[in-house]
Amino acid sequence: MTKTTKTIVTAIVVTTTLFSSCTPVSAREITSVNRTETGTLYGFSDGTGYYTEDIEGISTLDNLYPLTGIVTEIEYDVEPEVDLVTITCSNGNMFSWYTDAGDYEINDLASCIMDSKGTKYVTDDEVLLAHYAGGLKHFEQYAN
Repeated sequence: MTKTTKTIVTAIVVTTTLFSSCTPVSAREITSVNRTETGTLYGFSDGTGYYTEDIEGISTLDNLYPLTGIVTEIEYDVEPEVDLVTITCSNGNMFSWYTDAGDYEINDLASCIMDSKGTKYVTDDEVLLAHYAGGLKHFEQYAN
């Protein structure tokens, strides 16, 4: 499968994912947008930022960005067979989505595809796709 095909398939999966939401947290406002020949760097009021690379012919990625956080809360059985998983990111932002929590545990890592919805505040960003990415226990060997 080519890189372009994988990207298109990912975009299709992302746009069809349902049952996601964002837990309101303190707003981090976009304070700068720097465009380069290869992409865009977004800076936030808390000093963090992210960079998106422009891929010719793929305009569906405009408001999407990757994000990884630590699972800090799991609310089981919000509805039958539906749980609410919440991650906390390194800058303190919290995001939640509805899923069957399955094997998720507190302190697991979840890598997500996020949708900024084209706004400058992260409080309305949405988890479109989330995948288990290991747990903090898997990184113990790297601690000093």
